[in-house]
Amino acid sequence: MMKTPKLPTKMLFVDDEITMCKRILKESSDYTHLGVLIASDLDSACECIDTVSDIDAILVDMNFREDAKSSKHNLSDGIDFISYAQSKRSDLPAFVITMEGPQSAARHGEATGKNVLIREWYDKLSANQPGKLTVCEQIERRLILDALKTNPGLRQEVGMVDSSGWLESDFADSLCRMLKYPRISYLQDMPLGSNLQILKPIEVLCQEVSEGQFVAKATKIGLLIELEPRDTPSEAIQSLAEIIEEEWHSLKSLPSEAKLVGYAKLLRERLEDHFKESNAP
Repeated sequence: MMKTPKLPTKMLFVDDEITMCKRILKESSDYTHLGVLIASDLDSACECIDTVSDIDAILVDMNFREDAKSSKHNLSDGIDFISYAQSKRSDLPAFVITMEGPQSAARHGEATGKNVLIREWYDKLSANQPGKLTVCEQIERRLILDALKTNPGLRQEVGMVDSSGWLESDFADSLCRMLKYPRISYLQDMPLGSNLQILKPIEVLCQEVSEGQFVAKATKIGLLIELEPRDTPSEAIQSLAEIIEEEWHSLKSLPSEAKLVGYAKLLRERLEDHFKESNAP
């Protein structure tokens, strides 16, 4: 049986602004097949680079608050972090999104001086205009085009020879559908009002069960509950988060003398690896 050709599935987004993190998570889950890992400070971003081997690209803000900089690695901005990441993996595609805009000559010069290779600069204010591809869609198409250019097996699998128009069309989505490629996402933040904090992201598989109807599954946790379809992947992930929280509290409420076995024991052990409870709701 032929193995499905490798397409990009994982991107690291680094920004200390919570609203941008939520925006990128929603964009990626609803409009692409890219799973996005979030780092809200440069120390966490470095940890991801050091411990997660299959990151396909990084999208990085340029400026960080003092408490989000890294004294451990002596990193103060996005260019410093990209330099760190590419020192570990020289071929790692890097993209920048910033309030400074893509035409900042000083920043371009700084990147060049540090031998940092940046594939594209996006302006936060103008990146998501109506009728245009989102930042995540643009990055996914760039990465898929790279994969097609460098992987003859992938080109043969999809029957493509001429690359014209691939970035401007709906090619990325149709290609992923053709290859039945999974739509990966990550549960990294619980719904408002939850007293659970996520220690490490939970990988989520979003499946389109019918036209415009999605179900999210946390396959690595082993949750067996069937969920109702939702209109978007992000809504499906939200529904999954609520069910996971219900299961957590159900398992935690059992008497201390109760001995869990089988599915319940395994589920609790896996959830304990991902969650911690906070006193503040």
